[in-house]
Amino acid sequence: MSWRSRAAQVITKVIQEVGSDDPAALRRAISKAYPFGERKYHPYKIWLSEVNHQINPTPARTIEPGPDGPLLNLMQ
Repeated sequence: MSWRSRAAQVITKVIQEVGSDDPAALRRAISKAYPFGERKYHPYKIWLSEVNHQINPTPARTIEPGPDGPLLNLMQ
């Protein structure tokens, strides 16, 4: 199992248990659930990345078509 998949499992479980109504409580619970020991190096960076990904997911980017098609709209 990769660092990211393990982190994703733990974070998902915490979000389901705590809920997302109180962001500060959720962050504290996620912090307490850190499963990799020392908070440094690669595993910790992966953990932080996964926390941000699950708490603040970025919306999918869409391209609005311009009058002559989507590519010409991007160049304007």
